[in-house]
Amino acid sequence: MIRERDLKNLFPLHIPSMEHIRAMEEHFSSLRELVQESIVGALRIDFLPSETEFGPDGTEGLVVQACMPVDENTCQPFGFLSGGASLALAETLAGYGSMLLLEQGLRPLGASVSANHVSALAKGSLALGIARPLHLGRSTHVWNVDIVEYGCEDHLVSTARVLNHILPKPQARPCGEGHN
Repeated sequence: MIRERDLKNLFPLHIPSMEHIRAMEEHFSSLRELVQESIVGALRIDFLPSETEFGPDGTEGLVVQACMPVDENTCQPFGFLSGGASLALAETLAGYGSMLLLEQGLRPLGASVSANHVSALAKGSLALGIARPLHLGRSTHVWNVDIVEYGCEDHLVSTARVLNHILPKPQARPCGEGHN
């Protein structure tokens, strides 16, 4: 769990506060139409307000959550949540979490996702992704994402580890200019 004092060491020029995170959530919400035209919309991922939680030692850490229905878009043919949909939820949630913590001019880019699927979740259920940062460096963020059954948080479905590279946002290019 990342503690407030650790954030000061990891982000010496920009210390993300809950106020900053709330402002980023509001900005993200203003992009709802654009977001809905991505995998977020296709899988009907719904981000929940970010929270802080207190660890056993009393320190505070960030928790980012999102729900995803287990339906025809996220099921494998036998009526259970697809492992690929679980991975998409995990990477999306970790990217969103990193985005909330970054200052303007930076963006997260998913580099690696690994997961273990430990139980099934039947069609008609609701998957809840719960992401916590494990490492917040200048050039990388590592997140742990647990996917559980909504309303039954003891029912672990998948657990994933996501690595995000932190990169500068690309400069806008005139139309027609490609990558070299």
